[in-house]
Amino acid sequence: MSNFTLGRGVAALVAVLALAALPYAIREVYYVNIASQILLYAIFALGLNILVGYAGLVSLGHAGLFGVASYAVAYLLAAGHGHAVAILAGLAIALIATAVFAALSLRATGISFIMITLALGEIIWGLAYRWISVTNGDNGINVATRPEPFGLSMIEAMACGTPVVAYNRGSVPEVVEDGLTGFVVEDELSAINAVRRLHQLPRQAIRARFEERFTARLMAKEYLATYRSLMTGAVARPRLVAVQGGQVENVAPL
Repeated sequence: MSNFTLGRGVAALVAVLALAALPYAIREVYYVNIASQILLYAIFALGLNILVGYAGLVSLGHAGLFGVASYAVAYLLAAGHGHAVAILAGLAIALIATAVFAALSLRATGISFIMITLALGEIIWGLAYRWISVTNGDNGINVATRPEPFGLSMIEAMACGTPVVAYNRGSVPEVVEDGLTGFVVEDELSAINAVRRLHQLPRQAIRARFEERFTARLMAKEYLATYRSLMTGAVARPRLVAVQGGQVENVAPL
């Protein structure tokens, strides 16, 4: 075994151990969720790289397989199954869908293969959009165990004066002011009770809080202020010096 191969093996082992330790090193669920999404899209890119880069088969329907696995996992999680069961079932369903894709497309080459994969991808999109009883249409499947990334959908709701009811996960406690712009809940029962109290929250007050906290101009100013504070609070910047007659004189910061 060459040193290069050994080095790659060691690097892969270190990467796997680091990823396994990530949920324990980072206790905040939100950041673990972001890291999980990055890895999912990386796996998607690797699969496409094998198909295009090694096999020379340009596929325009690869996202359809990604969607099949995603909907399968989300549907099972929403039905109350555990993550392990949902992931294994999602892999099995994705493999079946892949076998169907292969049976319909692998006998073709070139532009014919591309057009077949494009058609299959469009069929998957049509099913996801129209089969509302399973996919919930363009609203998607709500999974309570997944934190809300960045909270942008909640901010958009408050921009319309709409109160938000959300589980106490991810960015929700930072975005939703409980009892003012919505309700932060812990379980389904408390969510039902919160919905019954939504009439207590005036829409004008919710819109006013949005304008005080989340307008584009305000958020841009706060980002700039954060960047400036990080820059000014960084380590001391070195200074240029001049030596004249054995005396060291400060000239200017870099």
